[in-house]
Amino acid sequence: MYLWYPPLPLRAEDDGLATLTSREQAEVERRVDEALKHVLPRTVRTNSGKGKSKAASFFGGDDEDDDGVADVEADTGPPLLSSCPSLCELSMDLHSLYLQNGLRGSGCHSSLDASRPWLVYWCVHGLDVLDRLQSDLSDESARAIVAFLARCVHPNGGFGGGPGQQAHSAPTYAAVLSLAILTSHPACAEAALGVLRTARQGVYDFLLRCKVASGSGDAIGGFRVSRDGEVDTRGAYTVLAVASLLQLQSAELTAGVLDWIAACQTYEGGLGGEPGNEAHGGYTFCGLAAAALLGGPHRLNLPLLSKWAANRQMTREGGFQGRTNKLVDGCYSFWVGALFPMLDRLQNVREHMQPDELHRLFDDTQATTPSTADDAAATAGGSSSSDADSLDGALESSLFDSLALQRYILVACQGPMGGLRDKPGKHPDLYHTCYCLSGLSVAQHADQQQASRTPLLGRQDNLVAPVHPLYNIRHAHVERIRRVFQQDKKQ
Repeated sequence: MYLWYPPLPLRAEDDGLATLTSREQAEVERRVDEALKHVLPRTVRTNSGKGKSKAASFFGGDDEDDDGVADVEADTGPPLLSSCPSLCELSMDLHSLYLQNGLRGSGCHSSLDASRPWLVYWCVHGLDVLDRLQSDLSDESARAIVAFLARCVHPNGGFGGGPGQQAHSAPTYAAVLSLAILTSHPACAEAALGVLRTARQGVYDFLLRCKVASGSGDAIGGFRVSRDGEVDTRGAYTVLAVASLLQLQSAELTAGVLDWIAACQTYEGGLGGEPGNEAHGGYTFCGLAAAALLGGPHRLNLPLLSKWAANRQMTREGGFQGRTNKLVDGCYSFWVGALFPMLDRLQNVREHMQPDELHRLFDDTQATTPSTADDAAATAGGSSSSDADSLDGALESSLFDSLALQRYILVACQGPMGGLRDKPGKHPDLYHTCYCLSGLSVAQHADQQQASRTPLLGRQDNLVAPVHPLYNIRHAHVERIRRVFQQDKKQ
């Protein structure tokens, strides 16, 4: 359990003109530093470039002054390997228990009464990413979840936020993903698939009613999230993701959508919720994923989007912010982090592709297992510079620092009693638990399609399951559901 890591970058500067934003940023950095002090050593040895090495501070960012630092003989061995203590471990048992309690209704969720399928999704997906779904979700609970989601089906199509509630594209998306995941649970697999089959035609009718096909203004080509609801990229993504999984794509449903999505891209490179809005991490994910599901990512300026996304990683904290000049937030570990595996696969797409053809770009059959320095040492009989260089190369080949993101999630986002959070000082919740775990998966499996292996922070026990970047469920569930409904269409 070892890892080479350089000193942290300097703290954010406010040029002597403190504002509320700069004070909040300084407080976040202080809290993150406080958490890291329990994990990283106060000083390390670095090469001074003069045949000597000297102490450098992890928390200052630059080498300390020579005063009081005794020169020592330069280390001719590999780059520095520093111990990664137990506080860098993923508390899988505690997080699993936290998610199980969430399914039992523990905690106050009255404000989320219209989002109950989301509560289900955050919990079952979190358990699935931990690879604890079948072992920790009892047969009785699994069957009860499927029965509950069946009661959320609206008579006129789609899923509501709870039984008897109006259909909405967001809980429809959450319900469909939850049922797709539960088709892997032996106790309810057939029942979950049965609910999807029964609801499928009504879901299509609902999705088609969400389409803005006529009228005036910027909304044409987009989707409303519900009857008389808002039109935004979230609506487009949730509709298209459900349509893709259930094999409901049609010319009528997808006409004009790419034009509308392209209009949502801003001068910064990210996408806003609608044309003219500020670029935002969540909406950028929705827009890029929706364009990919339609086979038209080339309609977006991908180099500019890549630059915007790369600049959302906070240099000191290691996590992502959702917008320019905002604070780090654990949920963007997925919303922004998942942009990079998408961009990696889509960067050479220069013209429209059939959705099924584009889907093959995301096939995980070539996935490799992330590496730790332990793996390298075991292979070589000890540490070597080539082993460390291979880990370094994996970082340099990516648009984001996967190790820094893993560090932020593991050190700053884990609650002491289970669950994950936005940032230090906040309480864990089911939403952030789900998306922090998904972001951890993205960071651990970032280079699964490339020759180099993504470095894994901490022990092999920290490894979570890879997720499909377009849907945020495991690849096997995507392939299973799409295959089932492709076969159903042929009959």
